Amino acid sequence: MASLSLGTNYSLGDHMKKYLYGTTALAAVGLAAGSVQAAEPLHYELGGYYNQIFGYTDSDGALTANSDEAVVYQNAEVYFKMNGELDNGLKIGGRIELEGQNQGDQIDQAYLVLAGGFGSLRIGAINSGRYSYGWNTDAPNVGVPINSGWTSNFVARQGAGGVGVGGAFRSPANSTVLDASNDDQKLTYFTPRFEGFQLTTSWAPLASGTGGENSGLVTESTTYTNAWDLGLSYSGGWNDVSVEVTAGVAGANAPSTVETAGFDDYLAFNGGVGVGVGGISVGASFANVAEGHAQASNLQSSEGSSYNIGASYSTGPFGFSMTYFHGQEEGIVANAGDVENEYFAVAASYTLGPGLRTHITFLSIDREDDTAGSAGDTDGVAVAIGLNAGF
Repeated sequence: MASLSLGTNYSLGDHMKKYLYGTTALAAVGLAAGSVQAAEPLHYELGGYYNQIFGYTDSDGALTANSDEAVVYQNAEVYFKMNGELDNGLKIGGRIELEGQNQGDQIDQAYLVLAGGFGSLRIGAINSGRYSYGWNTDAPNVGVPINSGWTSNFVARQGAGGVGVGGAFRSPANSTVLDASNDDQKLTYFTPRFEGFQLTTSWAPLASGTGGENSGLVTESTTYTNAWDLGLSYSGGWNDVSVEVTAGVAGANAPSTVETAGFDDYLAFNGGVGVGVGGISVGASFANVAEGHAQASNLQSSEGSSYNIGASYSTGPFGFSMTYFHGQEEGIVANAGDVENEYFAVAASYTLGPGLRTHITFLSIDREDDTAGSAGDTDGVAVAIGLNAGF
């Protein structure tokens, strides 16, 4: 597996790190310029969401007989949002996200934003700017999303080869919106938008994928490090037509234990297009992991590709959508085949009022793993009814 480099002993990850150090210095100069007395005290606002879904699934797998089961799913967060502005025009913002359920990362994301004429600098535990761009061209969907790891909540996965490496964030088996560092602490810079175009770049010293709680020493021998991202976004249109285009590349340095096992530095590409006219929206996106992320004692790799496409229509309070996703990845390296997933969804929604929406989704899921005898293959259908509240 070839590594991407620029000259002798000069990796693109090192280049991004030095560029972001320079960006941080520019932002510091902006902070020092003029009066730093706050025009108004830094204040906070509350926000968040609550999602509740009930459903029914009928699935079949090689390891189990036909399974007819009820499904329940809940997802909720509370946002503590910060806002302020200095006399010199520098804007200060940020957010801390508190999970609504007891789980591994009780604080999901925590970051600050400094913005002005230079663009904006995002500091802290949050996904990369390129990852944020990716959702701008996700296939439009008014129900349960399929371009993510959500599908496993409705039709269970079986077998070690069918899970996908690193969840939805590093796994093309489950998503076209990939990240090199998940919610790890990082620096992200966004340029001002010019003629519809905007660039973003991110750098994270540690790429553990465990989220904002990682702190302290960066151990290069055992953990992916120097995760970098480059992203380009175009937002524009004409008359009643809106257009969104995104593209990006990301990578991270592999630890020595992974390199010894024959893996190279992580490298991924993604892009997408979204078009809207009237109440009709169409979107399509793709991802390609050229050099996979190794996991589970270097026995699995996320090398692979994925794409999704879909359309939606809205009229008044009603919304309708159809989406399709196909993804595959290497999975267990010793096995000859690939993990391959195919998802299809049809959904309808009704907006009850500002911030409150109900929806129903029909899901069709087909998973093929790479274990001998297809022991982890699973297919099934599900119907899910949900209520989403945002505040």
